[in-house]
Amino acid sequence: MPSVVNGIGTWYYGKRRIHRHKSTCSFCQRVGELESYDTTLYFVIFMIPLIPLSRKRIHEQCPACKRHKVMSLKKWEAQKEKALAAVLEKPDDRDMNVAAIGVAIAYQDQALFDRLAPTVASDHAHDVAIQAQIGAGYSYFARWPEAEAAYRASLALDDQPEIRRRLGWALLKQHKPEEATPFFRHILEQKLKDEAGTIFVLIQAYQAEGLHTEALELMDERDTAFPELAHLKEYQKQRQTSKRYQSSGKKVKSPILSESKQVGYQEGGWRAGIPKFIGPLVVLGLLIWYLAAAFHMGKARQVFLVNGLDKPYTALINGREQNLQPRATRSIELPEGEIEIRFANLPLAPVQCRIETPFFSRPFTSRTFVVNPDQLAILIWQQTAYSETPQPGQGRFKFHLGELLYSFEGINYAFQPFPDSVPIKSGQTITKTRIDLAPRLNSVVRLNLATANLDPARQIEYGKRWLEVNPEDQMALYWLLLQLGDDAGLEYLKTGLSARPLRVEWHRAYQHLNELRHPENDLRPEYRRLLEETKGDANALYLLARLEDFEDYDRLLR
Repeated sequence: MPSVVNGIGTWYYGKRRIHRHKSTCSFCQRVGELESYDTTLYFVIFMIPLIPLSRKRIHEQCPACKRHKVMSLKKWEAQKEKALAAVLEKPDDRDMNVAAIGVAIAYQDQALFDRLAPTVASDHAHDVAIQAQIGAGYSYFARWPEAEAAYRASLALDDQPEIRRRLGWALLKQHKPEEATPFFRHILEQKLKDEAGTIFVLIQAYQAEGLHTEALELMDERDTAFPELAHLKEYQKQRQTSKRYQSSGKKVKSPILSESKQVGYQEGGWRAGIPKFIGPLVVLGLLIWYLAAAFHMGKARQVFLVNGLDKPYTALINGREQNLQPRATRSIELPEGEIEIRFANLPLAPVQCRIETPFFSRPFTSRTFVVNPDQLAILIWQQTAYSETPQPGQGRFKFHLGELLYSFEGINYAFQPFPDSVPIKSGQTITKTRIDLAPRLNSVVRLNLATANLDPARQIEYGKRWLEVNPEDQMALYWLLLQLGDDAGLEYLKTGLSARPLRVEWHRAYQHLNELRHPENDLRPEYRRLLEETKGDANALYLLARLEDFEDYDRLLR
């Protein structure tokens, strides 16, 4: 039998060529409408049929205990074809005709039975056994009027007790207890105790029609014929029922004779074919959902904006203003694709980056995007382990800096601290990762991290960008000049000489490097012009004094 656990497993779906008849379950011995049908065994998830596994023939499934016999439908059909081939070799042979009718009944094939029965009945109108066999077939398919006709034809040829009993049952199934009674009277007359149960059902048939007076009269005859059974609880209850409803004529349903409208044979309607479409429809629905989710995620990707400076600034992200507080992060949603960033109040050039994930794997991609517009933040990636007995040295960390866009895989905590504990199983060790801004660092530590984590070209780029935002940082300036070398350093210093107010330390370094590398250059005319341009600015006087002879040097300083 199929089985499921939490809605996952195997189950039958779809019913065709359905046959139901009232009988006793061979497993639980209860009377019910046993059902046989063609079906498909599916692999199910949450009881939704997804994958067809095999086609089956279910035989006499009990409505109470649900137990049944099952066979491969292909094998069932092969056996039926083999049986038919054997009995149809001689279509004019009487025994073969009887066997063919038996095959149609045994394999619950009403279409085959309907094809055979009229011809066989006509060709053997005077054959008692064949007429009885046809009556049994109609009874099996719950076609009681046809069964009655066949049994009457057989009985007219030979009055046999068994045929009388079958005819009586066919009449009872058609709610004709009065017509059926003569065919069961021999049980009372001959006191056939083994068939007393038939009289019990006959009385139920009267009660089902509200004929309680007739039912009581029949009970009296039964109790006279079988006095040893009259004290049985069921018999007493049956009598009390008719006495109670004798005056009202209430119809009391018979549990044995009553049948649902599904008894007999049915081909199975259009609903039987629905399950085979459910799996593809579910797959199609999931695909549509998947594509829609991928599209939506691409249009609204979560991005963390990071300010790596100790002062606030405003960045225009794709034209939208984003106010970034000092050394803080904020989460926004951006469409995947090109991201253009401009600065409202920082002396930094516009920058661009591209956020992109593969479309078809996007819903299953666990990726954390971090955009650092100023490119000066220092991020720290950390990994820690949780276990019953924590061991030292289980954590790892790595610094990231100098990039506009960062993409991290499998981050558990973005800009959040690790929790103190996580649920784990006994003996289990779980690793978790996080990203966050590194603690506040002075320029010496910052530049040492740049040296340790960036290649030389990117170190220089990082230093220049830092000085664009913090031009008065003397440590950063001389660190960068050391990385550049004298000639490249001179060229770089020239980019800051025109800044106002004057960057005194930049000019001092410029004068010093010129004295070292190009002593032939006289910088005094240049700084006299600077003094005129700044209209006697004190810093310009100081810078000119550093180039003049001692007498002028002392005067200018004073």
